Amino acid sequence: MNDSGFIVGTASGHGVIYHNGQWATLEYPGGNGTRLLGISNAGVIVGVGSPLIGPLVNFMYANGTFKSINIPNSSLTQVWGISAGGIITGTVDFNQGFTAICQ
Repeated sequence: MNDSGFIVGTASGHGVIYHNGQWATLEYPGGNGTRLLGISNAGVIVGVGSPLIGPLVNFMYANGTFKSINIPNSSLTQVWGISAGGIITGTVDFNQGFTAICQ
């Protein structure tokens, strides 16, 4: 939940957004499921998409655009959330934490 009262989450495999009594969905393109994990005060959303073919995709969604999040030279990047100020948190290769700033 951000300071403006937007809440993101997942319901039945679909990304959902709730604000002021209204529900909306956000789905990773061409996917088979979406988990929304956090929203910043600027409205940047992070999550995980499950494409029909291939591995899970960690993403940030801002201004109508999805961008994948991958840590270079790692075999597995997992995004866990985003702070109100836009700092993304997650793990790399199951045992190393990371923080990143939205770009």
